[in-house]
Amino acid sequence: LYQQGRRKWLPLTDRVALAAEEGGCETRSPLPVSTGRGENVPHITSLLNLNWYQPLLPVLHGEKVGMRGGRLLRPRQQPSRRLATGAELRQGTRLVQRRISARSGGLMPQRLTSAYNDLLAAGTIAPEPSQAAAIAALQGLADGLEASQRPSLVSFWTRREAPRGIYLCGPVGRGKTMLMDLFFRSVAIKNKRRLHFDAFMSETHASTETAREESEGDPIPLAARALAETGSLLCIDEFQVNDIADAMIIGRLYEQLLAIGVTLVATSNTPPANLYPDGINRPLFLPFVALLEQNVDVVLLAGRRDYRMSKLAGRPLYFTPAGAAANAALEASWALLTNGAAGVPRTLDIHGHKLTIARAAEGTAWMSFDALCGQPLGAADYRALALAFHTLILEDIPILSPDRRNEARRLILLIDVLYDERRNLIASAAAEPDALYPHGDGSEAFGRTASRLVEMRSADYLDAASEPNPQH
Repeated sequence: LYQQGRRKWLPLTDRVALAAEEGGCETRSPLPVSTGRGENVPHITSLLNLNWYQPLLPVLHGEKVGMRGGRLLRPRQQPSRRLATGAELRQGTRLVQRRISARSGGLMPQRLTSAYNDLLAAGTIAPEPSQAAAIAALQGLADGLEASQRPSLVSFWTRREAPRGIYLCGPVGRGKTMLMDLFFRSVAIKNKRRLHFDAFMSETHASTETAREESEGDPIPLAARALAETGSLLCIDEFQVNDIADAMIIGRLYEQLLAIGVTLVATSNTPPANLYPDGINRPLFLPFVALLEQNVDVVLLAGRRDYRMSKLAGRPLYFTPAGAAANAALEASWALLTNGAAGVPRTLDIHGHKLTIARAAEGTAWMSFDALCGQPLGAADYRALALAFHTLILEDIPILSPDRRNEARRLILLIDVLYDERRNLIASAAAEPDALYPHGDGSEAFGRTASRLVEMRSADYLDAASEPNPQH
């Protein structure tokens, strides 16, 4: 203990234990403790801040310590001079916590579980065993994070390790983002942050460049500290490593964040072992995979059905003619699928070039026909889009004249990929599908596209789209 005013350290004896009857000491009250050498340490409670513990218990050796006149009275025996070990302090803390739990009936706030049960009761979501298991894991982490930020005897002598993180993975539309957002809103800690993986990596690269400009040496520790200052809990949505620049930096960054004490919660369509598939220099990336798997619990959300797709059943999905009314209908569908999220731009990195999604949220992408079919895009671009989102809202499909055969071919390819990947399409168009490309090169082949555009509105297609794709 540091003796205020005398600027020196005094040994904490193994027999000096804090004890008070229920309703005992106040945090601000001076509470001198004898050191066994005729000296007193004033204001011990200003150091330990132990009013969270009611009562404060003798913890190290179970000996009773009396309290009289604002003083702790130690046993008459001559105390040992050694410092209490971390194991003894942890044992004492657990004893205090058990006493508190017993007094409260063992009940602690279960905000996350309650919020999830409210959604079930309201019919917003349907019961799903894998989601229930994920909620249990997230609730356990929330309890651990909240407990780690309470005052503790141990925290004054030992550094607390960050609780293990959670990595939610599974097919699109299984509720990963919804569960993480419920967790983020429910966990009662101050220092927390939630962001998309793209934003996380953009900020990391910016912090690294700043650190490199401001000082010599490795910029990664400085970038990690800058990120850690924004929150000891980091929630990252849609964790997906495709870019070599991200792959080469993220392992060292995560190692530094762990050392600082940051807990990671992430959602991804991909298990850790399958991140950065076929990437350049992937062997250099594999140590990060091992480190991630050592420090997070991987929770698989593999429900048989996409609960959000049931919202589309019985609703119009193709609006014609394009215009203000059709756009309003698209906005209503967007709000239904994203729970009213505004959406943000997102960039997909596809074999060295980038595809920018105008608006993305909750597994739903919004793009215009010109952005998807008026640009030189191919099957790889459309497949990356289909793997990243369960639903595409496509705005303003025009009637295509013969001189727009390239746009027609891209629309054929886009619909084929969405159909094969069992993705959902909500669209506004100038005409019904069979009138979109009546004449021109490839107009005969467009007949199949028109047929698929009709089928993709059907209940049977939506039901099939809500099932996991066996190819993945």
